[in-house]
Amino acid sequence: MVAVTVLAAVGAVAVMLAVFHWLGWTFPGLGWLLAKGAVKLCAGGAVGLVAAVAWLRQQRSGRR
Repeated sequence: MVAVTVLAAVGAVAVMLAVFHWLGWTFPGLGWLLAKGAVKLCAGGAVGLVAAVAWLRQQRSGRR
């Protein structure tokens, strides 16, 4: 589960990096700044998703 989440986050980061790099050709510097923000956002989202899944599993196992 964690490996799939990390793989999805890395894929999303790669796609966003490619899009924002392409945008950077039109607006120099803007694409790189947006790409850096996108990487941080995707990494934070992946960590949050993994933490949420772990918390939900813990809650479900406590009810049994």
